[in-house]
Amino acid sequence: MSLDNFKKQTITWDMINQAFEQPIQIMEGDVNARTILLKITDNGSVLDLTGYSVKLTYQYMYKSQSGFIMLTPNDISKGEFTLIIPTEMTVSGLIKSNLILLNEDKEQVIVSKNLTFISDDSTVTSLTQEVNNKIDDFTKLL
Repeated sequence: MSLDNFKKQTITWDMINQAFEQPIQIMEGDVNARTILLKITDNGSVLDLTGYSVKLTYQYMYKSQSGFIMLTPNDISKGEFTLIIPTEMTVSGLIKSNLILLNEDKEQVIVSKNLTFISDDSTVTSLTQEVNNKIDDFTKLL
């Protein structure tokens, strides 16, 4: 069994329709484990973002905790960057964030609409118990 794609998610940031469909779920204790691929497109078409960089700024709702993260270029010619959620973002709570696309040579800055992260304090044990209960309920139905 391969775990190569374990916890991998993709976010698409389209320059035309900048809304993000749903919050990104992360877990407390996911220390530097949640990898998210960011694809930046223009009306669904691939963008060559050579010379650009991307930052994520975040602010916890109801807390004073905030920060920013530089995303790692994955395949810039296809507008792809990688975000690895840092330990600081795994504290449970609701997190509002924005992506910032920068090109210093062109003095260009583009800011996304809000992207929401939900950091949950659930543990693997409680999740496992919930799954086991559902399997038991299903077995009883059979």
